[in-house]
Amino acid sequence: MRRAAEAVAVRVQLNKVMTASATDGEPGVPTILCGDLNDGPDAVTTTLLIGPSDGDIDRPDKGDPVRLYNLGPLLPTGRAYSRIYQGRGELIDHILVSRDLRLRVASVDNLVDDIGSITECTDTRRPATVPDHAPVIARFHA
Repeated sequence: MRRAAEAVAVRVQLNKVMTASATDGEPGVPTILCGDLNDGPDAVTTTLLIGPSDGDIDRPDKGDPVRLYNLGPLLPTGRAYSRIYQGRGELIDHILVSRDLRLRVASVDNLVDDIGSITECTDTRRPATVPDHAPVIARFHA
């Protein structure tokens, strides 16, 4: 419940920021929200941050000024994760972008090559020098 409340609070701020400079349904300032959300792409918290669903990215609609797009689905096949927990890849680190940026994505990838699987036991991670999360990286066309 706490994560959902935090997501709602962030969503309220996103709505303010993203609509402040928007005009006639057109998005305002390009927006990127990224980080460790500790939840998967379909979790309630993540979908709250994304905002209204979109039927067609190529046709602007009234939801565009506050909608974000998760770039996770653009990760290369077999690399759609940012952490390995008990041998299973999980995508819990996300890049969410406004429509104008989503249309300009050149590539999305992550640095999963050096991460290992973790377990519930945090003691095994104490001496680690490599993070247990892989950064997700997006490049955009100018």
